[in-house]
Amino acid sequence: MRTVVCLGNPGDRYIRTRHNAGYRVADRLGLDSAWRLGSNGWQDGRFLKRIDAQVHSERVVIAKPTTYMNDSGRAVVELMDDFELVLSDVLVLVDDVHLDLGRIRIRRGGGDGGHNGLKSIIDSVGSTDFPRTRMGIGSPPEGTDLIDFVLGDFHPQEEPMVEALVESTARAVGCWVREGTDGAMNRVNSNDPEID
Repeated sequence: MRTVVCLGNPGDRYIRTRHNAGYRVADRLGLDSAWRLGSNGWQDGRFLKRIDAQVHSERVVIAKPTTYMNDSGRAVVELMDDFELVLSDVLVLVDDVHLDLGRIRIRRGGGDGGHNGLKSIIDSVGSTDFPRTRMGIGSPPEGTDLIDFVLGDFHPQEEPMVEALVESTARAVGCWVREGTDGAMNRVNSNDPEID
């Protein structure tokens, strides 16, 4: 079984913010007919909401932590305990200010890059060895506070690029389910247009 953990912050205040790019992918996957979703819809866990799906003959759990970003590790631990997962089967979707808006990269592991959600997960599971899809949200303009930037909404003129980012990330997740981390890295990181 595979699990896709889509990082974000709960609550209406954060719906359109840059930090919630992962949540937007979770919602996009939840609308995709190719992801045959369980009839029970989104289920509440202790630290997350999750929905069961089947895609490419694989069972997949899509999860949105319901903690704030800096406590995301609790949701990952909950999933690992509930489903007896290994870290290689947990894909984390995370916004990244070090990538231009719209770009995505898949990595096998690595540090937190200054991201509080990744830091929480690393601290909670005691390892950096879990795959992640980095979703480029652009860098803050000079003189802009980083926290204000990631907790701010995308500008209306950026929305077409954000929608394209969400769509391409959803396809990349499907590629990861089908081909694993190495296969997805080869396709996604080389900008293969046929990743679905």
